[in-house]
Amino acid sequence: LIERLQHIIYLSSSLIFVSGDTGAGKSVLTENLSNSLPADVQQVYISLTSMPSIASMRQQIIVRLYDNPLFNSEDKLLETLSRLASKAVQTHSRNRLIIIDNAQYLPDGFILELCELFSNRSLNGNSNCNVLLLANDANNQVHIEQIKLHISHHAQALLKQVELRVAQLSPQEARALLLHNFQQADYRPKLQHQDALNAQLRSCGGNPQKIIQLADDLSQGLIIPEVNSWVKTRLPALLLMFTLVAVVSAIGVYLYPRFIPAQSVEKTLEQDDRASHIELREESKTETTGKTASDISPDLLAGTWQVNNSEIDNYVSAVGVSDETVQEVMLSGDQLIELSVLAETEKEQDLTVVTHSDAEPLLQIQQQSY
Repeated sequence: LIERLQHIIYLSSSLIFVSGDTGAGKSVLTENLSNSLPADVQQVYISLTSMPSIASMRQQIIVRLYDNPLFNSEDKLLETLSRLASKAVQTHSRNRLIIIDNAQYLPDGFILELCELFSNRSLNGNSNCNVLLLANDANNQVHIEQIKLHISHHAQALLKQVELRVAQLSPQEARALLLHNFQQADYRPKLQHQDALNAQLRSCGGNPQKIIQLADDLSQGLIIPEVNSWVKTRLPALLLMFTLVAVVSAIGVYLYPRFIPAQSVEKTLEQDDRASHIELREESKTETTGKTASDISPDLLAGTWQVNNSEIDNYVSAVGVSDETVQEVMLSGDQLIELSVLAETEKEQDLTVVTHSDAEPLLQIQQQSY
């Protein structure tokens, strides 16, 4: 930034606005710029702490440019400088630089008088005149708006206006500045925790003045590092972890039944039914050991069939064959009459076996007819 300002001062006559927050390094910038300029550049440095009158501003500028000048402070700045320049004897051209720090305290309308200095080419001659205004961005924008409203387009074309901004320090630059101040004070930081030190630097917002003040406070022990307990550091992480586990578990319990295939559920039920049926059959076998099939309780078999919940086609294999088989036939009334007639017919034939002493059988058939 200093190199750019040097080129502007040597090459042209410009109204230069340098913007930056309070403590951003504008004053340090102008100090370094002033020390880097050669002796042939005539410098005027004015630092404002309050709003002066327009006459007071004119007087401060003229007194610093000329030795023992005779002028009227009520005259405009352009008129006074033009009259003094015509009477002064200059052996060589000299560049002029007017630096006004805290330009937000400039009196109303004085910015327009400064712009008039660049409209008169005869005033500068072979030399350049530059006005450097240092203020924050908002105040510089107010001055720029006044120029656009009150200065003609022809005058604005002659006016070379330059806007520069002092950027905030990067985190690396801020840390380097802090360590540089520690070295100058021969101080070793007690903030061993790097996160705590970085947090203090971030609070400065890249402002050099705040960083230098932070270094002074740390070296003097005015800032005590905050020791965070495990409740503040680890407890929130643990609570978050348990919350995530609970949420994932709830989602799994809710979604798991929906994604189980129906076939696998049926197979599981069938396996459970078979297992229970086998257990009941084993229990029935142990209870019926040494008993016949007729001694088995019908209630037990019925219970077995009910638990199995399946039809038994082979009753012989499931229950067993009884020694006494009874066959029942369903007959109609006509068939009963025919059976009774057949029974009477069979009685008419009587088959008798007679055995004699000589062991010769004699078959006699007695036939009776009715």
